[in-house]
Amino acid sequence: MQKKVMAVAVATALAAPAAVLAQGSSVQIYGAISIAGEYAQAKGADTNGAPVAGTGGSSVRGGNLGGGYVATSSLPNVNEPGRTRTQAAGSNFGLRGREDLGNGLYMGFQAEAAIALGGITPASGPSSGTFASWRNSGLWLGGRWGEVGLGIWDSPFNINQTTGAGHAAYANASTTFAAGLLGGGLAAGGAGTISAQDLGQWCGNNFGQGNATQTNNSNCFQWAAAFHRRVGNSLWYQSPTWAGFRGRVQYGATSGSTPNATNDGANFPSQVKPSLWSAGVSYTLGGLYAGVGYEQHNDYFTAAVRSLTGAGGGAATAGCAAGFALGGNSGGVSGSSPTFACIPVGTASTNGISGDDSNAWNVNLRYTFGFGLSIGGYYEWVRWKMNYANAPAAQVGNLSRVTRNAWRVDAAYQLGAHTFGLQYAGAGDVTGTVSNASFDGNSTGVNGWILGYAYSLSKRSSVFAYGTIISNDSNARFNGIVFNGIGPNAGGDPRYLGVGLRHLF
Repeated sequence: MQKKVMAVAVATALAAPAAVLAQGSSVQIYGAISIAGEYAQAKGADTNGAPVAGTGGSSVRGGNLGGGYVATSSLPNVNEPGRTRTQAAGSNFGLRGREDLGNGLYMGFQAEAAIALGGITPASGPSSGTFASWRNSGLWLGGRWGEVGLGIWDSPFNINQTTGAGHAAYANASTTFAAGLLGGGLAAGGAGTISAQDLGQWCGNNFGQGNATQTNNSNCFQWAAAFHRRVGNSLWYQSPTWAGFRGRVQYGATSGSTPNATNDGANFPSQVKPSLWSAGVSYTLGGLYAGVGYEQHNDYFTAAVRSLTGAGGGAATAGCAAGFALGGNSGGVSGSSPTFACIPVGTASTNGISGDDSNAWNVNLRYTFGFGLSIGGYYEWVRWKMNYANAPAAQVGNLSRVTRNAWRVDAAYQLGAHTFGLQYAGAGDVTGTVSNASFDGNSTGVNGWILGYAYSLSKRSSVFAYGTIISNDSNARFNGIVFNGIGPNAGGDPRYLGVGLRHLF
């Protein structure tokens, strides 16, 4: 009997601190594992050769700047052959919690990482291995006035872009148009997803150095162009909900991998301090969601091109000073519509980019009916604008402005354990200005369909199937999906067919 009493006393003593802690704080383990067996291919690529210099053709070969032309029709692998693979990008593990501080104040936190399950894994950020990269993670102080936080988090523009829970039951990286079609669309294969990596991590760890061989041109351009961003080094404020309205504003601080990250050396035409502002307002009432998002990027292209070439200037390309050579041809006559576009780094005394600003707006409207039907529509306007230190030479096609609009409509219907989903998205031709003349972005549009189905085995587990079909115009090469697109040549049409399992915990 005495042993039993002693055991109860010890157990009570050990549990007391945990009980006290539980009164004021809470911690939750959560996550999602989604993996599919998938078949992917891209056929229908344009096998025509490059146009003769001076005869025209698109500067944006394949819906992206820098895609280049298919030099001859006999190149191997113009079409991407079918392959089988697993698609597990989007799986995650996280901890979140909150501590009540009294007087209406609280401290909240979240630490979330992507899970690499083998096969195709998310692009690595600061770390790799079992946890492939960090997702939304941060610490915030909250009260009746809202929340102020620091860390890594999706921008308000990105949050408004991806809101649409009707398709969650079959969600994986191949069943969303975000990044692969929406959210920008100038970089190779689509807009790209920037998940908290700074410029040094994305372009190559040589920011401010002179060795261009350490950089990745395509990734560097993608970092500058993308509006599908999880923003690192960020500060945000989120308001409480007032009569259905809620606002959020976020600032992405100037950052880089070396002390001279702003590249403000005397040989350059101006200081460069990349930064981001993003804001969003949403309204919810019953089944209605309406949201507006805005995002502003400052000096992203300028920082990227200087990172690419380094302080030594890097190698020049025919018709373009050292910097980003973006395709097309440079044989046009001054005053005509040049098709060759570039962003030269320049110096303090020669032509080169001195600054840039890009901005985007989006609207998202959706309604969920009580009988299980959800319908929605989304539209985005994106503009990139570059400024130069000196007037360019007559034959140099300096890219000064690019615009692109894209949209999505979708419907999902839940009938008992069954969920049926259909999504359609598209984007028009890229338009803009090169050296104060019109910009040739002909046949750079794209459209796509996603058909999805899921059967819920429980509240947390489901089996699903999907088909994603992307149709690129002859000068477009969008991969169409958020992660691990197969990267078609210009005019190629990706297809992704998969079946999978999903579990939430």
